[in-house]
Amino acid sequence: MSENVLDVVRRRRKQIAEAIIDLQEEDEELEVTERTLVRLSASRPRAVDSAATAPTSHKEMIVSVLRTAAEPWFESSSALHEAVKAIHGVDIKKGSFLPYLSGLKGDGIITRDEDGRVALTSRVGRQQ
Repeated sequence: MSENVLDVVRRRRKQIAEAIIDLQEEDEELEVTERTLVRLSASRPRAVDSAATAPTSHKEMIVSVLRTAAEPWFESSSALHEAVKAIHGVDIKKGSFLPYLSGLKGDGIITRDEDGRVALTSRVGRQQ
């Protein structure tokens, strides 16, 4: 009889493990949907200033944060990443974020100094 109970417990644990996987997949899909909805709601025309448009691409979000920050320099790409996430509600994966920065640097839009700080080139007046 103890073998039957053991089989039942093992079967139920397997069902729970499968349910957890399904829930994690659903949560990942909901996260993408949530980010999309946040981005869409941020890009709605504003009644106060209809000429202003919210950034829609990841690169535009990065440049927007660099342009509007109180200080021109961000201490690191991680600090800039966190600011983009906080301001725009979008968590750009590091595997995409760093190539965006490289592209922006290659285009002369952003500057990095020897300490790894990041700034909009037009705000600091030089290119590294």
